[in-house]
Amino acid sequence: MAAFLERFRKIGHRKVGATAGWKSYPADEITWQGQGLVLRTRPRQIDPRATFHISSNQRLRTSGQTSAEFLDVEVLEGSVDDAGLEVLRALIAAADTRPVVVRRRGEALRAWQT
Repeated sequence: MAAFLERFRKIGHRKVGATAGWKSYPADEITWQGQGLVLRTRPRQIDPRATFHISSNQRLRTSGQTSAEFLDVEVLEGSVDDAGLEVLRALIAAADTRPVVVRRRGEALRAWQT
């Protein structure tokens, strides 16, 4: 995590997702800036039909393959080629135990696997 935090600083944080109801809790969406890029990170469920009955904070603390989550990273601003996306993915994967998907703004989220 230290390597990522040396290169990027948090510039925004908000809760997204279901805010009412008992089936799900909002997730933490964090915006980062550094290296000429602006990134948005958000945990997503591997199975889009799955529902967790625990808070997003607890899901983040117990992250890993058993949590059935992956980290979706979207490059909002800045130019990065395919090799740069892979370097960014590896940097973030070293800081998190969940699978990581990095994509450019506007690209469809095709699959969770890395």
